[in-house]
Amino acid sequence: MLRTSLQWRKQIGAESLIDDYEPHEVLAKYFPGGLVGHDKEGCPVWIIPFGHMDIKGMFYSVKKSEFIKYVVKLMEISEQDMKDQTEELGKKIETHSIIFDMDNFTMKQVAWKPAVDMMTHLVKVFEDNYPERLKKAYVINAPAFFPMAYALIKPFLSEETAKKIHVYVKETWKSAVFEDIDPSELPSQWGGTKPDPEDRPLVL
Repeated sequence: MLRTSLQWRKQIGAESLIDDYEPHEVLAKYFPGGLVGHDKEGCPVWIIPFGHMDIKGMFYSVKKSEFIKYVVKLMEISEQDMKDQTEELGKKIETHSIIFDMDNFTMKQVAWKPAVDMMTHLVKVFEDNYPERLKKAYVINAPAFFPMAYALIKPFLSEETAKKIHVYVKETWKSAVFEDIDPSELPSQWGGTKPDPEDRPLVL
């Protein structure tokens, strides 16, 4: 598994993505979300407003390989942040948490096969090349049909990863999230006190 992962990293150029890779304008401008702060233990926290992602628009604008490369770059940014936090805090930081906001998520996104294929492929990339990096995933504002969408992805998740995914319907997630993440680390869009980014809003 390690040899295969090292070969994959070489092929995709993972080591140089942060400094040298300039993503397609559509991805840089319209891929929603990003690294917003850290949890109470110092681990990176990402927010991905998945329901506001124009998947069809992106797929019609960029190649599949470009989309994958950009997401891998985000993973490498998280890896670098873990290293920085480890040095700054004097303790090992090797996991991150992700908040997937499903507000505005529609059945069309579930039913469109290219999107499902991409999600399952990315899950496999994460499982094969970034094992045990997920600390916790909060799926918030989940619509009633979310279990059907999740059922398409779950078979590709390891048992350990699946245990770390927690799903919350509207208005039930804040207490759980705030138990692990201080509101000062979250943008106001998600009930926090951190100023929203001025250059690029998280929700487009």
